[in-house]
Amino acid sequence: MTRYSRLEVLRILHIGPRQLLGWERAGLIPFKEDYSFPDLTQLRTLKELQHLRMRPGSIRNSVQAMQAVSGMSNPLQEFAVVRTGGLRPYGNILLIKGVVNAYPATRG
Repeated sequence: MTRYSRLEVLRILHIGPRQLLGWERAGLIPFKEDYSFPDLTQLRTLKELQHLRMRPGSIRNSVQAMQAVSGMSNPLQEFAVVRTGGLRPYGNILLIKGVVNAYPATRG
């Protein structure tokens, strides 16, 4: 299985080292020296949620709720982020099971 170093992950996802460390400190991902492709999927989902201005605590609470309801081990790897229009400033954020989103979420 292909492994990616922390520096490669930062480059691939266009994030800074402080962002990755922040997700680790918030308990959203475990600290690792290298990452697998499924880990990159999880990190990309975190990046999309952060781009939509979701706070780490809200993300963590949502993940825990999805784990409790669905029994999924890692919802951030199994769901894709989809934003719909709405009255709220950034619309509604939906997580869709089984959808692989090849492109990052964009603001509309």
